[in-house]
Amino acid sequence: MWLFKGSALLANLDVHEQTQLASGGPSYVWVVHGARKKNTNQTVALFTFHKSYQETLNPLAAKNPSQKREQDEVNQLLRQEVQKLSRLRHPTILEVNEPLEDLRSAMVFATEPVLCNLGNLFGNTANFANGHPRHLGRGYELDEVELPRGILQIGRALEFLHRHRIVHTNISPASIFVNEKGDWKLGGFAFCVTLPPGAAQTAECIASQYPPICSPDLDFVAPEIVLNSQCAAESDLFSLGCLIYALYHQGRSPLDTAGNESRYRDELPRLASKDLRGIPADLQPMVRRLCATERSARPSIDEFNQCGYFSSLLIKTIHYLDTLTLKTQVEKAQFLKGLNQVLPQFSARTLRLKILSSLLLELKDPVIAPFLLPNIFYIVEQQPPDAPETRAMLRDVVFPAIKPVFTLTEPPQAAVLLLSRIDMLRKRAYPSSEEFRAHVWPLIWASLSTTSITVLTQACKSIAHFADDFDYATITSSLWPRFAFLYKETQNVGLKTGVLIAVYALMKHLDKTFLVETVLPLMIQPSRPRDAGLIMACLAIWEEAAKSLSRQQVAHHIMTELWMSCLDPALQPSQYKRFMTVIHALTEKLEREHTSHLETVKSVE
Repeated sequence: MWLFKGSALLANLDVHEQTQLASGGPSYVWVVHGARKKNTNQTVALFTFHKSYQETLNPLAAKNPSQKREQDEVNQLLRQEVQKLSRLRHPTILEVNEPLEDLRSAMVFATEPVLCNLGNLFGNTANFANGHPRHLGRGYELDEVELPRGILQIGRALEFLHRHRIVHTNISPASIFVNEKGDWKLGGFAFCVTLPPGAAQTAECIASQYPPICSPDLDFVAPEIVLNSQCAAESDLFSLGCLIYALYHQGRSPLDTAGNESRYRDELPRLASKDLRGIPADLQPMVRRLCATERSARPSIDEFNQCGYFSSLLIKTIHYLDTLTLKTQVEKAQFLKGLNQVLPQFSARTLRLKILSSLLLELKDPVIAPFLLPNIFYIVEQQPPDAPETRAMLRDVVFPAIKPVFTLTEPPQAAVLLLSRIDMLRKRAYPSSEEFRAHVWPLIWASLSTTSITVLTQACKSIAHFADDFDYATITSSLWPRFAFLYKETQNVGLKTGVLIAVYALMKHLDKTFLVETVLPLMIQPSRPRDAGLIMACLAIWEEAAKSLSRQQVAHHIMTELWMSCLDPALQPSQYKRFMTVIHALTEKLEREHTSHLETVKSVE
């Protein structure tokens, strides 16, 4: 399918041939597949028009001279569409990534990545090989944030076009593409018209002049175009009103023309009395004005974009996120502090596809990382824990972005926050021990190599959560030397305690010899820090070690330390009692075991 001879573009692409993303553009003639550039690994959307598609719709076209002329007209329209689109640059207009190649059997070009076409979402699957965009799954619906935000993005695209005296004339679901972040991108420029220079506000536009296979959708075309062959900026406003109506009525325009001009004329007088109850109440007056049959009664695009419908907290939040890179650090910090209160109002899909990516981009600034991470953690926790897309999101998007945070020493709060939640991230992304050691452990080890006491302390405590993922060799050859160095060299009681917490969690993987010869001697120091927390951490290790050592080893290596430590004046009465409970239990155990041993020896004699 993709072996079109002479295509330099396709030679440099790995095309996801099995998954068609969309069909779109004029009459849905373009077929869209995902692809990746071989030289840069960049993801793109590959648009293909198979010239045989016209013959598929009309098998006699190749033998009919008039049909042949029509084919040539379609080809020329599509060439012009891509040329016009290539010259436009705006965040809400589909960006051409690789120029058009006009081959013998097809036309191909590449754009920024897209997820689907808006018309496909509402059930129009014309020119769709599998009858349905399977990659979206059944029941995919735009939520209460995606709809107004998408409408506003098309409004801003029109604002840009009208400022440059360009009238699109074909605003319809087929002309709008949605990317993975939920952003709407305007395409379908085959029929756009540039107003003449000067004061002229209209231009000739004959809707009926285009071939039926590639013509504007009459359900969305303004009356002045159909009836008077004239277009103006307000013509796009009419189309926008019909689009908004369709978005809230399963993709159906208020005009049901079936592509027939006579039916269009019959439908038009009934437009003013159309029931708008499916549309949000605060948007209905604006839609009524947009769909006015008289051009002068419609609002300007600037007035539309200032509509109160777009001033909700959620829409404002998304807009602020879109411009976050332009804000100062203080402004970013203030916004991110309050963001956690707003996030629960967004859908899990919007959180994952739109908001998360904006937050991860800001992690390059260490100063605001502590304000970003709580919001990132919240978004991760809202995703289905066992879903493949959640795991892919963490592996391919989240972990690569947070790697530098593990080695931050300023501000230390960022790495500490990350380490405190790494267990949650790891369980969702890398549930097996092998995957943990390959992907997560190197990040924690990087934190153990920093100079920040706060980060080192949290890194040690975090390791306690992963005790079952380490084997004997890793503990003794990698972890223990670092722990021993930190414990001996630091005077920080918190770090010492963090080391002991990690050691305690790993003890079940250590043998008697390593415990006696390496672990227990570490806690024997000439000068003992007078800190109750550290002494109690030592108690936990002595008590645990006693479970696996012989009575001689317990008596020699542990009992002496217990008695010396329990008399430390830093202990509270309750802590002293805890010591005495352990001492009494071990003493009774030693007495019982040694008595049994003596009786056994005596009986043998």
